[in-house]
This record gives sequence, C-alpha cells and structure tokens, in this order.
Amino acid sequence: MSLLAGTQFEDKLALLRAILIGKVQGVGPYRQALNEFVRDYPASALLSRAKEMQAAADQPTANRK
Repeated sequence: MSLLAGTQFEDKLALLRAILIGKVQGVGPYRQALNEFVRDYPASALLSRAKEMQAAADQPTANRK
C-alpha cells in the first residue's frame, strides 16, 4: 500500500482490509486488524466506524445481529 500512502483512499482501503481479514481469517485476526487501523489512522473520518466495529467484535456471539 505504499503507493497509496497519504492518499484520501488509504484509510478506506485499510478498513476494507480489516473487514476482509474478518471474513477470511476469523474474529481474532479481525480484532487485531481493527486495532491496527485505530492505531495507524487516528485522524481518519472512519475512526468512529472502526470503533463501532471493534465493540461489535467484542460482543459474545449470541448478542450479534
């Protein structure tokens, strides 16, 4: 992703990567990818959405929609 560093799409692609990791690798790697997003993009407009996704990932399976 170094070609996209500093672009307006970089954070969008990083969050998409986290979502895809969750679909393919499961909840553990998904949580880690979301944590990395929050750490790496603290000024992103998508930060609140990522934090919502983190909270949902931390809920027990029975409470998920």
